[in-house]
Amino acid sequence: MAGRHTPRTRGDAAGTGLLGGCRLQPTVTAIQKMDTLPFRPKQLLPLVIAALLPFLPVAAIEIPLKEILVQVLKMLK
Repeated sequence: MAGRHTPRTRGDAAGTGLLGGCRLQPTVTAIQKMDTLPFRPKQLLPLVIAALLPFLPVAAIEIPLKEILVQVLKMLK
């Protein structure tokens, strides 16, 4: 019985190898093509702007709006 349940270490006569032939190959290929992050860093910009927009009136009380806009434009360049 133990002989039937041992892990496979060598390919069979058909040459399927350790991954079981072409059954897993599409999955392995898809995993190898995956990026580290599911989005690009530039795609975060609208989210950051939307999150910070409500704080603009509060910041305008402490710092003049003109100075804030100048600093933002410097950061974007």
